[in-house]
Amino acid sequence: MKSENLNSSKTSMLREKMGSKLVLLALLTFVSMAFMVSSVSAIGFSPTSLIFNLSINQQACGIIHLSSDSPMITVFDNWAENKSVNWSVYNFQTPASAHNLTLTYPKNLTLDMREVEVCLKGSTPGEYHGVIIFRQAQEGNSIIQLGIWLKAIINGGITPPITPEDNRWIWALSIVGVLVLVLLAFVIHKITE
Repeated sequence: MKSENLNSSKTSMLREKMGSKLVLLALLTFVSMAFMVSSVSAIGFSPTSLIFNLSINQQACGIIHLSSDSPMITVFDNWAENKSVNWSVYNFQTPASAHNLTLTYPKNLTLDMREVEVCLKGSTPGEYHGVIIFRQAQEGNSIIQLGIWLKAIINGGITPPITPEDNRWIWALSIVGVLVLVLLAFVIHKITE
């Protein structure tokens, strides 16, 4: 009987120690997750794509709205080698100048610059696909980059209207692009841990 009581009290003490350790582990996990979430800046943007339908040497501009608490955002663009390249940020490594495209936008954004004007002009007829990337300042091990798809159609004559099919196509690619960029940010974060 004494050995049963002794075993029972040892089991109770072991359960109490294990229970307190599990509570402590859960608390530490919660605190560390809260710290990770609070250390990464949130970013949002609209629209998800810009389409420029222009005549040769005609310039047009579009406005991008950002919401971010990052103190500095670096902006750059990349383009596909040609229009048949798959819409993927990784496939877009060509400078705009290779297509005789001229883009103007601020290269660095401070906290008070959250409305960005992007202007484009082209001198060679064709259809060109690109992405403009917004890269937040590094916080800890995290770097967040988001992209907005660019489609430039430079016509030799009169500017045709954009069709509804063009808009559906760009929306679908925009969603895929955002998911790829979020996945890339997550992978970079996990690699640098």
